[in-house]
Amino acid sequence: MIKFLVDRGANRDVRSIESVPLMACIKDPETLEYLRSLPDPPRYWTIENHCQMPDSFQRAVLTIVLIRSFEHSSVWSLIPNELLFTILSMIERSAFDLLL
Repeated sequence: MIKFLVDRGANRDVRSIESVPLMACIKDPETLEYLRSLPDPPRYWTIENHCQMPDSFQRAVLTIVLIRSFEHSSVWSLIPNELLFTILSMIERSAFDLLL
């Protein structure tokens, strides 16, 4: 079941209600081996790995894009896309992992 969920985009770094990492709760050696074989999540944002970033980061990017689209007097709307993507790519994933 865990392999099925992870293959479909579930976060393998999720924690239980008691803040115990998922990896510590799994007893099946085959499942543990599968989770360890997965590549590490991306450290920095790019357009290509947007879906692999934390939800809080995705919401921040969406908010900035919405501000740019609807509030033309905002500073965000004056920044070219290339510069905005460069700024976003400099923010580390770990800054948003704390917001989970």
